[in-house]
Amino acid sequence: MTAIANQARAAASKPPIGDLNSVIYGASFDRSAAFSDVVPHTYGIAPSGVLQGNRIWDTAADGSVTPDAVTGYPTTAGYDLTTGWGSPYAPRYIEQLLAH
Repeated sequence: MTAIANQARAAASKPPIGDLNSVIYGASFDRSAAFSDVVPHTYGIAPSGVLQGNRIWDTAADGSVTPDAVTGYPTTAGYDLTTGWGSPYAPRYIEQLLAH
């Protein structure tokens, strides 16, 4: 997606992004627009599912399943060490890079 943003920048007579980290971690980059946070979302009246931290499911001999925490880092709102800022939302990610 960054390559596509750089193509759009070239078409707008702008230089390529270069140091991407300084851009996406900079104050002028709208991360809430460019990334979809990996936490439960509700659209209308339907939740996207239940996400309780960073969890796995153990299957018992009888076929039942139970959730267990994954050793490491939990998923939290905003930035976390498991998912970063979340998954990029391509159109807005590209718009943010083009605007920079």
